[in-house]
Amino acid sequence: MSETREETLDAVVVGAGFAGLATGARLRRERGLRFAVLERGDGVGHFWSRTYDRIHLHSPDHDLPHDGGLRKTLPLLLKRDDLLGYFRGYARHHQLDEHLRLGAEATRIEHTTGEFPWRVETPKGVLRARCVAVATSVNRLPRRVSLGGEARFGGRVLHSGEYRNPTAFAGRSVLVVGSGNSGAEIALDLAQGGAGRVSMWVRAARHFIPLSPTLTLYRVARAFGQMSEAKQAASHALTRGTPAFDREVRKRDVVMKALSVDLSRYGIRKPATPPVHGMMYEHRIPVMDVGAVKAIRDGSIRVIDGNVRAIEELTADGVRFTDGEERFDDVILATGYEPGLERLLADAELMGPAYGCAHWPLTDGRCRSPVLPTMFFPGFDVTPLGGVSLGRWGWEVGDRIAEVVRGAQA
Repeated sequence: MSETREETLDAVVVGAGFAGLATGARLRRERGLRFAVLERGDGVGHFWSRTYDRIHLHSPDHDLPHDGGLRKTLPLLLKRDDLLGYFRGYARHHQLDEHLRLGAEATRIEHTTGEFPWRVETPKGVLRARCVAVATSVNRLPRRVSLGGEARFGGRVLHSGEYRNPTAFAGRSVLVVGSGNSGAEIALDLAQGGAGRVSMWVRAARHFIPLSPTLTLYRVARAFGQMSEAKQAASHALTRGTPAFDREVRKRDVVMKALSVDLSRYGIRKPATPPVHGMMYEHRIPVMDVGAVKAIRDGSIRVIDGNVRAIEELTADGVRFTDGEERFDDVILATGYEPGLERLLADAELMGPAYGCAHWPLTDGRCRSPVLPTMFFPGFDVTPLGGVSLGRWGWEVGDRIAEVVRGAQA
């Protein structure tokens, strides 16, 4: 029986997306620091390689720090292939290839004792490290709800993470369960791509904010210097829960709240909480609309109000609601994702409730664990910049890890 291979490193970074690549890029600058960046897929940004075909980011200038000008060669809003190419180019620019471990999913992370207390298990062996950065994103695992009756349902029941394009749904009646960005975009994709009938079941209140005017305002702000690097760095420096952070959120909500579309007459309630505040404190992401609002208004996407017509179960031919049965050929569960870190981290005290989630990493507000301070969670804290801060979080965590390692080696 072969022994489990062990390797000793200064740091292990779990995940090779925005935050993980930026953490690795910063560590690469530290002379002599031994580290690995683990990625469960066969390439950097594996999560994004498995998304639906038409997906694109909704945040302008979604970038990585110190990218050598790569981002300036790409569109304002990155499509999936743009993003994956950007990740690959960034890894090359920072010479991360020797540190990347592809197909090496972390399956268990445990804090032990000694100079290298962190034990990270992978299918390819065990890594021991001084520090660990968990950069697996808040969307690591699909949240798949059970509707009941799936075994007898005659059609397909897919999570949105399994959906690619509308080709296989031509002429079919499809129910999309959920109204977040994935739900709205997939419903629109189906409606425009030849599905026979598209219905979207909605229960939670949701802000729908047209993306086009948001981009126009962004371009104006950038032209007047409001999106300069200095101003973005200042926003990133604000820690959630501080008065300065809340002032910035209120300022941004003045615009975003005014842009939010009222779809209540169609069965989608508008939240009482303003959009940016809801995103920062409740993890309620507004829909940045690319056409679903128009399709809802003209009937191409039919809304089913889940507060009036709750789903009881699936039947052989469709869905039984509280007011009766309706025929559907397929169901797509746009029910979101979750971190799932309670399945990865052996130390339960690293976790606590936040954003309505029972298992969220506890941090000092700047991605560092207050329980075991050699553990970091880049990307799990927020700044007023939203997702644009992901790469900045990674670089900041890389700074803090380098400081820990220098102290240990002194």
